[in-house]
Amino acid sequence: MRALLVAAAATVVLIAACGSGGHPSAAPARAAGSAKHLAIRASPRLSPSYRAGVPDYTVRCKRGKPVTVQASIPAGQKLAMDGGPPAEGSLKQDVNLDVGQAFTFTVTGADGASNTHNVRCAPSDLPVWRVERHGTPVTEWIAFAPTEREKPPRPAPYNVIADSYGVPVWWKRTSDGIPTATTVLADGSVIWGRLNGPFSQADWDHVKLDGTPLPSLGAGGGHPDHHDIQLLPNGNRLMIVYIPRRHVDLRRFGGPRDTTVFDGQVQELTPDGQLVWSWSTKGHVKLNETAAWRLRSRGIFMKYEGKPAVDLIHMNSVEYVGPDLLVSGKDVNAVYLVRRSDGKILWKLGGTHRPESLKVKGDRYGSFPLDGQHDARAQPDGTVSVHDNGTFGHKRLPRVVRYRINPRARTARLVQRIADKRVGHSYCCGNAQRLTGGRWLVDWGATSIIEELTGRGKRILTITLPRKLFSYRAQSVPPGILTRDALRAGMNAMYPR
Repeated sequence: MRALLVAAAATVVLIAACGSGGHPSAAPARAAGSAKHLAIRASPRLSPSYRAGVPDYTVRCKRGKPVTVQASIPAGQKLAMDGGPPAEGSLKQDVNLDVGQAFTFTVTGADGASNTHNVRCAPSDLPVWRVERHGTPVTEWIAFAPTEREKPPRPAPYNVIADSYGVPVWWKRTSDGIPTATTVLADGSVIWGRLNGPFSQADWDHVKLDGTPLPSLGAGGGHPDHHDIQLLPNGNRLMIVYIPRRHVDLRRFGGPRDTTVFDGQVQELTPDGQLVWSWSTKGHVKLNETAAWRLRSRGIFMKYEGKPAVDLIHMNSVEYVGPDLLVSGKDVNAVYLVRRSDGKILWKLGGTHRPESLKVKGDRYGSFPLDGQHDARAQPDGTVSVHDNGTFGHKRLPRVVRYRINPRARTARLVQRIADKRVGHSYCCGNAQRLTGGRWLVDWGATSIIEELTGRGKRILTITLPRKLFSYRAQSVPPGILTRDALRAGMNAMYPR
């Protein structure tokens, strides 16, 4: 199917344009009732082009300049614009909008059925992405934050909720920092990690859909990390925290004698921030599990308190699996299952060998199954999925892999692999979320592509961000949490007319 941003044949065709002030009036170009299809031209351009099933649109309006809409309406149909009376034959109308504001138009067919559509003025610095649909997605809403791929200048920091047509229906600009891991919670509120310091240091902002700020989600000591946060059924939350360990001698690994290393810590905290449980890589993950060549490579060390510093594990996802904890570490190329009762590592997938390591079967990369991976998740059927970036070379492109773990036999058998030939090198980031019907929402990390795929990798919905932009993680919002009316109402509260 052609990209939605390209005009396509439809019962109603909307094309946006720019114009000057005025009031509803007859359009002289065509006699009333002579149009074969409802044709609307407006300025600025509507995105995407109108299709009867697409409920929401954006325009890039300019302050002080109205959106001018002209319509030729077929016999038997009516068009009501911005709350005005239904028009027949033809219509011309100016709508005054500021950034964030919206108007509606209602199309009534010859059978009397009506559809109301929403058009919102998008800010000029909100990135424009390309959308392709090759079927009907099971994803209803996608939450993500477009960010920079490499170096500044950085894009405007927006958190976005887009619908299954890729149209941004809700957005929130952050005041400072870089937003990552935008997530809609079960109560419909939105959180994101606001990256604002070294070693992934972040604050977790929290707002209602109407923009009302809620208390931020902090840690119980140490530097909160932006990679992951998990809200638990009991109301508590899991967070990743960096804890500095000073005066570590790394000379045997090619590093300095006096180094600060950052251990990854997982904290479970109550809603008011009280620490109830924690687990640290210190004492459980050995220094030699970080690939020695990484420490020797130039640029791996940063400065912390005036001394060389290194992130040993780069923890990037955490999740409870029953009573245990599933942890992913990019810089150890491994996923661990940790026993919650005493912190013991029960098994290790990938990375350097240790007694708990699993033997990988059925995977062509069995001796090196994970390479700078992100987002390890336990699935309801007991398998474990991993977004494997292929970060550090080995002529690998990113992939989604799913393994069946046999802890007694200490094996991990590959049962599913998904890849997309269009996706290039992904040095970081990304996630894979399993959906209903065997579908997946995959954010390919530093590659600009977010897509819904079948279990065999067939593309259903693809969002391609503009050059040099990517999304750290995308969320397919679980069904029943958001409604279109609630999203529109939240935007209208932030941007009233």
